[in-house]
Amino acid sequence: MEAERKIIERQLSLGTPKKQIARLLGRNISTIRREIKRGSVIQRKTKPYISKHADDPGYTESECYFSDVGQRRYEQNRLHCGRKCRYTECREFVQFVENKMLVEKWSPDGTVSEAKRKGLFKNTVSAVTLYKWIENQLLKVKNIDLLQKCHRKVRQTHARENKVKLGTSIDQRPEVINTRTVFGHWEGDSVVGKDGKSSVLTLVERKTHVSFVLKTDAKTSDATYQSLLKLKERLGEDFSKVFHSITFDNDPEFAASDAFESLGLDVYYTHPYSA
Repeated sequence: MEAERKIIERQLSLGTPKKQIARLLGRNISTIRREIKRGSVIQRKTKPYISKHADDPGYTESECYFSDVGQRRYEQNRLHCGRKCRYTECREFVQFVENKMLVEKWSPDGTVSEAKRKGLFKNTVSAVTLYKWIENQLLKVKNIDLLQKCHRKVRQTHARENKVKLGTSIDQRPEVINTRTVFGHWEGDSVVGKDGKSSVLTLVERKTHVSFVLKTDAKTSDATYQSLLKLKERLGEDFSKVFHSITFDNDPEFAASDAFESLGLDVYYTHPYSA
């Protein structure tokens, strides 16, 4: 700031050390040193006597800091900051492109390839950028001056259908489960470990968000069934009170719907390719 530069100038004239000036302004000592270097100029002072030596210039030189010099050099340096306009940097290339496309009826792709192949210019842009500049009316060339543009086929996305129906769809799940008003309806998912080999089965109750995390031997339907079977053996008679239904996604580790239902569960599956 200009006010801080004036303080630096005044403190230096009083002989204040640079470290003390840095503490006064709350700046790093390196910042103060750079600023003093930027705003310093050589001052000549005539000697009060005439030297007997022929090579004596008759004056002394010393560096002196001036706040206005520092401010002016700072503003000049700021003018060079930031990226220059790409259009301005490529002005010669743009004139070449305009001549090729308007006079010789070249395409933007052809002009760019020709310029880069022969190394005609230091700064060039891609054909995509040229098309953008033409669209934004930065060139003398208009869309009507161009050869017929090729039309790229737009990729169309279609809803995918799961080829394998794992079991009962979520659409057939009773409404009482969707409202989350009754305890005992769960959602299941699997999480793979960092090594890609170990995995766990997570079960979250829809109403209370109570959860179980069960270790599985592998990310397979049989391993998932074995984990649920061990959980049933552990809970005993309470299993049927705690688990009424489980909703899975369509991952292959949940494909054994008949085996899951043999545990006394209603099993539902989400829509294909949905979480």
